[in-house]
Amino acid sequence: PSGTVTAASDPTRKGSRLLQEAQILFRVLDTGQVESFARVDAETGRAWLSVAAPVISDQGRVVGVVLLEGDLGVIRETLQDVRSILLTVTVMGLGAALVLAALTARTITGPIRAVTARAAQMAAGDFDQRIEVRSQDELGRLAEMFNLLAGRLKETLAEISDEKQKIEAIVTHMADGVVAFDREQRILLVNPAALEMLGTPAALDGAATGAGAAALLGRRPDEVWPDLDVSGPLQEALDGGGSLETRPLVIHRGERVFQTYLAPIASTGQGAGQGTAHAQGAVWVLHDVTERERVEALRREFVANVSHELRTPLTTIKSYVETLLEYGLEDPDTQRRFLQVVNGETDRMINLVRDLLDLSQLEFQRVRYEREYCHLSELARQVLAKLAGEIQAKSLQASIQPPPVPEPLVYVDPHRIQQVLVNIVSNAVEFTPPGGSITVRILPGQDQVRVEVEDTGSGIPPEDLPRIFERFYRVDKARTRRLGGTGLGLSIARQVVEGHGGRIGIESELGRGTLVWFTLPLEPPGEVVA
Repeated sequence: PSGTVTAASDPTRKGSRLLQEAQILFRVLDTGQVESFARVDAETGRAWLSVAAPVISDQGRVVGVVLLEGDLGVIRETLQDVRSILLTVTVMGLGAALVLAALTARTITGPIRAVTARAAQMAAGDFDQRIEVRSQDELGRLAEMFNLLAGRLKETLAEISDEKQKIEAIVTHMADGVVAFDREQRILLVNPAALEMLGTPAALDGAATGAGAAALLGRRPDEVWPDLDVSGPLQEALDGGGSLETRPLVIHRGERVFQTYLAPIASTGQGAGQGTAHAQGAVWVLHDVTERERVEALRREFVANVSHELRTPLTTIKSYVETLLEYGLEDPDTQRRFLQVVNGETDRMINLVRDLLDLSQLEFQRVRYEREYCHLSELARQVLAKLAGEIQAKSLQASIQPPPVPEPLVYVDPHRIQQVLVNIVSNAVEFTPPGGSITVRILPGQDQVRVEVEDTGSGIPPEDLPRIFERFYRVDKARTRRLGGTGLGLSIARQVVEGHGGRIGIESELGRGTLVWFTLPLEPPGEVVA
C-alpha cells in the first residue's frame, strides 16, 4: 500500500517506488478494480501499455497491486502480424470458398444444363437422348425421371406413329372415298378412292396420282369440284346448330351414283354425343352405289317384266274363256280354236315359270352338273336334229364345220350344254330370214374349246349388244313374243357356261348377221382325266 515495488520482472526495479503510476495504483488499492492505461517513459520515450490489477487476500482485503506493462510498439507489431495472418487466412478462405462454390455449382448446374440440352434435342424430335445417372441424390432422381420420361415419350410417339400409319393405310386403300375439311372448308385429306370417284379439273390432272393429291390440299371444294353443290351442305355440317349429326347427300357423276355423308368433327374435349355449336372440321365419305342402283333398277324391271309376261297370256286366256262361257260357241271348230289358244298361252306360262325357276337355281348355284366326257360336235348334231323342223320350215342351211381330228373330249354336263346350244340356235333360226344359213363351229384351243354359232340374220344394233344377256331383254320384243320366246334363253345360257368355268359373248353387225360364241375349259380346275 505504500507504493513500493516488492517484486518485478526487472530486478533493478525491486524496492523502488512508482511515481508516475502512483495515483492509479492507489485508486486500484482503494477500489479493488482493474485499470489499464498508457504511459510514455520519460527517459527512453517508449510507449507502454499498463494494466493494474488488485491482489486480494484470503480475507478479501486488497493487499497489493500487480502491474503488467507491455511495449506498445511490440504489441502493435504483434497486432499487425495478427491482422496480416487474419487477412491472409480470410483471403485464402474466400478463395477456397469460391472454388468450392464453383465446384458445387457445377455439380448442381451441370446435370441441369444436361437436362436442358437433352430436352431441347427431344423438342427437335430426337427421343433417343439419355442422361448419365452419377448419384442417387435429387439430381440423380431428376436424371432417372428424365430418362424414364424420354423412354415413355418415345414409346408413346411410336405408338401414335404406328396408329397414324395404320389409319393412313386404311384410308388410302378403302373402297369408299374420304375427304376431310377444316373449319374454313379447306381440304385437309383426300384419298385415292375419292379422286377416282370425283375426278379433278383439267388444271389439276396431276392430282390424279397418289403423290399429286397434295395439289388439292388447302383448296376449297367449289374450286376443285365446281359442278358439285357441296359448299352449302358442308357449311351446314360445320355450323351444326349445336348438333353433330351426319348429313346424307346423293350426288351424280355421269352414269355413276354416290351416296355420301357429311359428318362434323367435334372440337377438342367434346365427344360426339355432347354436341357443339361449331365443329372444327368435317369428313365427307362417298360410297359408290352405282351397282346397287343398277341392280335395283334391274330388279324393278324384272318384276315389271315378269308381271307383264304373266299378264299377257293370262289376259288372253281370260278373254277366250269368258267368250266361251258367255256365248257358248256352238261351233266345235271355233271352240277348238279357242281352246288351242288357251292351251298355247298356258304352255307359254309354264315355260316362263320353268325358265324363271331354272335361272334362279343357276344364279344361286343350286344346280348340280352331271358331268361326263363327250364331244361337242355330237351335242351340236343332236341340237340341229331336234330343231330340224323349224330349220326346214324356213328353208335354212344349217351345218357343223368339221372339227379337227381327233376332236378333244370335254368334261361337261351334256344336257346343260345342249340347253345352251338349243337357246342360241333357236334365236338364230328365229331371226334368220328364209333361205339364210346357220353355221356351228367347234374350235379347240390349248386349254379350252370355243363354240361359235353364226347366222346370216338381220343382226343386232350396237346399243343392244351390252344388254343381250339380261333377263327378258329382247331386241324385237313384239316378234319374240309372237314366236313364243320367254326372253330368258341367253340369260340361262350365260349362267350354264359360267357355271362350267367358261365365258360367253356375242358379235353382230346390223344387216349382216350375228355370231354367238362360248368357251369351255378342256380340263375344269380340280378335275383329272381318267
